Amino acid sequence: MLLGIVLFGCKVQTNDSSVYIGGEIINPHSSFVLIMQNETIVDSIHLNADNTFGKRIHGLSSGLYSFKHGYEFQYIYLDPYDSIKFRLNTWDFDETIVFEGKGAAKNELLINLFLENEKEAKNFYSYFSLEENEFLEKINLAYNRQKEQLNSLLNSESGLSKEFYHIANAAIDYPLYSLKELYPYYHKKSLPNDLFIVSDDFYKYRKKINLNDTLLLDFHPYRSFVTTYLHNLAYHKNEGKINNQEYYQIVLNLISEKIKNESVKNSLLQREIDYIFINKPEFINSKVLNIFYTNNTDSTTVSNFKQTILKKESLVVNSKFPDFEVVSVAGKNRRIQSITKNKNVVLYFWSNNTVSNEYLNKRILYLTKKHPETTFVGINTDIPTSQNNSCLSKLKNQYYLTASSEGNKLISNKYPRAILINSNGNVSNSFTVLTSNCIDEQINEIANK
Repeated sequence: MLLGIVLFGCKVQTNDSSVYIGGEIINPHSSFVLIMQNETIVDSIHLNADNTFGKRIHGLSSGLYSFKHGYEFQYIYLDPYDSIKFRLNTWDFDETIVFEGKGAAKNELLINLFLENEKEAKNFYSYFSLEENEFLEKINLAYNRQKEQLNSLLNSESGLSKEFYHIANAAIDYPLYSLKELYPYYHKKSLPNDLFIVSDDFYKYRKKINLNDTLLLDFHPYRSFVTTYLHNLAYHKNEGKINNQEYYQIVLNLISEKIKNESVKNSLLQREIDYIFINKPEFINSKVLNIFYTNNTDSTTVSNFKQTILKKESLVVNSKFPDFEVVSVAGKNRRIQSITKNKNVVLYFWSNNTVSNEYLNKRILYLTKKHPETTFVGINTDIPTSQNNSCLSKLKNQYYLTASSEGNKLISNKYPRAILINSNGNVSNSFTVLTSNCIDEQINEIANK
């Protein structure tokens, strides 16, 4: 938590119905802040030399927005005439946000609810072993505690819209609903036998949920609940089994059947197929692909995924990894086979558009320490610059592709692809990513292929 913050005055209110947004970013990760709605950029605000920023934005209607800086974001609710300043430290992005000005109180509530729900989610993993009545008591305590905060705001702030009230209630309800959806699965895992059925009233909240609430379609607590709910339905439909092909087919079919908003349905289908592709690649088969291709109406997304599948299949497991030209950070031309020869290698492609330098450094250093017998080779697909080079000073084995290099054929537009190669120079895994849940297992298998 950022301590000792000195708050600063807000811009003088005018008769203009526009919204003023300003503040300060401590330890900034980029030179600007984005204001977004429904995953669309509404405006960008550049940071000054002292890391402060400010801008009056015209034409914004009341509603839920988000501000994004670097690779992190948080929600804000804006009304015409609002004049909000916030200050945060990127080292603890969410925990250090402080709002002030007209419109600050409702946003303080939203961030406080977010932080409380993060904390509750961690606590509840120890509550899943409780009996149903005890578990529901924990849910009710959390609900009442958060409801008191909302009621306190309503008593102190006049003129809050019904839309904000709806969103604030969603910020309370849906994280707790998600925990309820998770309870049967995790409680059953804690039992010595397979006999566990919740009471008839346990899911009564489902009667009032709307899976196509247009005000909440881009609100993470709501989207997260919808995903968790559909997975729980699939879990029960599949007789309590989750680690097989049928389970993922059921999930994709449920998304297609129950989500009526086309863009949200497409987004959920994409996220689900991405998860399967990255973390459960053995379950990517013709049935799963057919469900995705048939029900996703975004032709660009479908086309890109088909291209990704083709790229994966073009590099056959146990085949010889192809040779191609790369350029070192120092500008020296090399052949990739000379770099990977007689080594177990994780070759990963990356771009500043898909991963931050900060995260990449942290992830590679972690994996290198955990797998000291494996060599990690990075290929940056961006145009070489001195800035790129300086950001990679902590990482070894960093290269670029030349314009004519055959390695360009291996690049995936959507995913920061990684390829695993054994010491014989053969492909062990033709397509994974550094963030995969099973990357450790995959690395351990290199020597066996």
